[in-house]
Amino acid sequence: MWVFHFTFGRFWLYVVANLLLDAFYAFVFHRIEEKLGIADLINVKHYHILLLMVGISFIYPASVSAMAREGFKKLEHNDHDDITSGSRPILVNEKRKS
Repeated sequence: MWVFHFTFGRFWLYVVANLLLDAFYAFVFHRIEEKLGIADLINVKHYHILLLMVGISFIYPASVSAMAREGFKKLEHNDHDDITSGSRPILVNEKRKS
């Protein structure tokens, strides 16, 4: 997530930085975890971890961008679904005033 934060708006820098960090985890850090007995791969190779992490890294910014766009649309159209907007929160045992 920090990679996404520091490379926001520079897609190719995000791809390169994320690929390097994912490769470091899959091929170096995960081997250290195996030697320490923290993690063990069964029927999975290290490059499978790399492919999975890289695939997820392309889904994450797309979903964040889509959520941001939808959120901004709601703000632009004053479409507030929050029951607390404009008033204090409604308590469980309290009746709502009409």
